[in-house]
Amino acid sequence: MLEPLAMVVPESYGDSSAFEGFADAQSRKPDQDRLRQFKAWYYGAVKLIDDNVGRLFACLEGEGILDDTIIVFTTDHGEYIGEHGLMGKNMIYETAHRVPFLVRWPGRIAAGTDVNRVVASVDFQQTLLGLVGLEPCGREQGRDGSGLLRGESVTWEDEAFVHHPSHQWAGVYTPAHLYAVHSSGYGMLFDRERDPDQRENLFGGDGGELIREMSERVGAHFQGCDGPAAEWFSA
Repeated sequence: MLEPLAMVVPESYGDSSAFEGFADAQSRKPDQDRLRQFKAWYYGAVKLIDDNVGRLFACLEGEGILDDTIIVFTTDHGEYIGEHGLMGKNMIYETAHRVPFLVRWPGRIAAGTDVNRVVASVDFQQTLLGLVGLEPCGREQGRDGSGLLRGESVTWEDEAFVHHPSHQWAGVYTPAHLYAVHSSGYGMLFDRERDPDQRENLFGGDGGELIREMSERVGAHFQGCDGPAAEWFSA
């Protein structure tokens, strides 16, 4: 196992401004010793996964089917290890919601392809169906991003909508911003380009027009898919 004392505490560990109205989040803030211990365990788990992905590749290669297999590496969520004073996967920060989506299929997807677009987990199914040429059943809510993986020029809206029903958050990621609103009306707006660690909440500041536009955008999305978050927005 990695040495806990070697683990670095995130710069945003001491932040509190983003928790206005959510005192319970600060009450669960981990002490630094526990945080370092957990981070060491987490890094060890990452190493375990990496080793076993290697075993999987070796098995497929041994069977002679490695290059005939679509390999997808992804996950359902990230993890707070002290960022913003949090542990686990609560709230809407990018730390918990941005995940890898690595796809390998030699001969169909060029090695080293980097898709610098905003894609959501709900798009994964449609994308894999598109890669193998299968038609969706029609109930899917996602988009087919297989053209992006193939390096084609496709029309693509750079947005990923998020909804955390148990904690009653909903919002949207764009290349420039993260906007999210709680059912209570408390909101977050971050400039993802200037403030990548999301430490300066712009909600309620000078971004009134942007907040209105983002609110309408999110509200329209959740009304369109009959999501429970639709009632939180004025669109």
